[in-house]
Amino acid sequence: MEKVLGNKYLLLAIRIIIGIVFIYASFYKIISPFEFAKSIRNYDMIPIELVNLPAIILPYLEFICGVLLITGKMRIGTGFWMVVMLIAFIIGLTQAYVRGLDINCGCFNPLENASSKSEILIRIVEDILMLAGVLIYMIFGGKKENKKEINKEPDITPAV
Repeated sequence: MEKVLGNKYLLLAIRIIIGIVFIYASFYKIISPFEFAKSIRNYDMIPIELVNLPAIILPYLEFICGVLLITGKMRIGTGFWMVVMLIAFIIGLTQAYVRGLDINCGCFNPLENASSKSEILIRIVEDILMLAGVLIYMIFGGKKENKKEINKEPDITPAV
């Protein structure tokens, strides 16, 4: 299984696809933070006084994580924040689905019309798949670098 999930082409595809999705998802949220704040408010999960904070921070975090994922930099840190975001998205969408809320998901474009239950379910599945992809990248993405570092001969030259 490690041979399949650790395949460098699979890991590259995961990085590029999920990175592009996160960058694309951040675009309309960055240019339309007020509309995104309304989308967050519709989930009815946090007090209205706190809605602006994630509406301002989240799009930039998505963008930065998307870029870092594509470039392969800061694998663990980037993966951690992506996992946190994806779990929050899954929880938010799931509770909206269960409660039957008629919401604009705000996933990609906060100006979208309200999402149907089937669209929300599709977004939940997409987020679960992206979560799996990020976890695969976090677990298997650094194996070769780690092995090289472990097998590296220690530098024992005396200091002069």
